[in-house]
Amino acid sequence: MENLRYWLGLNMVNGVGPITIKHLISVFGSPKLVFSANEDELLNIANITKSKAEAIVNFKEWEHVDREIERSERGEFSIITMEHENYPLGLRQIDDPPPVLYVKGELRDSDRFSISIVGSRRCTGYGVSVAEMMSNKLSSYGLTIVSGMAKGIDSIAHRAALSAGGRSIGVLGCGIDIIYPKLNVDLFRNIPASGAILTEFPTGTRPYKENFPRRN
Repeated sequence: MENLRYWLGLNMVNGVGPITIKHLISVFGSPKLVFSANEDELLNIANITKSKAEAIVNFKEWEHVDREIERSERGEFSIITMEHENYPLGLRQIDDPPPVLYVKGELRDSDRFSISIVGSRRCTGYGVSVAEMMSNKLSSYGLTIVSGMAKGIDSIAHRAALSAGGRSIGVLGCGIDIIYPKLNVDLFRNIPASGAILTEFPTGTRPYKENFPRRN
């Protein structure tokens, strides 16, 4: 539990992203040891700028961290870090794996067999029919349908997977406690029962436009 606290803290440091966190962990060995380092020790690490070092040393959002742990313990969501055995294998293999995942629902080993269906928010009738057909058919083959919970093609793909009795995973560009867009409240309720909703962003994070390229 103590190590979880430092994982969450490191994930909240402004200006320090997944690649930097991965590098810091490889050097210091754990998030706790990263926070134990002083500014000079951090500056000795390649690609750690003064602003990043200062942000780590001066991090003060520990109350936010503790609230997240409390909410997780109450069952609002689960928290998976890179050191957790349930951390998705596919994410471990990318250059910038999210250090922390907030999850509503359940991630399964079978989700390795998944496919993403994404598309325009302003979709045509043809786009709707193709997305529904593909999601429904692929779900029937046992594939998990992954999409971004946006209106348009994303939402259609999620709903078609659920209607086919399949699994779906929604990946958010905001905090796990933020329903966005509001019109997808049904998906936020239904997907965790037959899949999972997940995000790398701390609770309370609004759906800022710069979050979505990182989410993708």
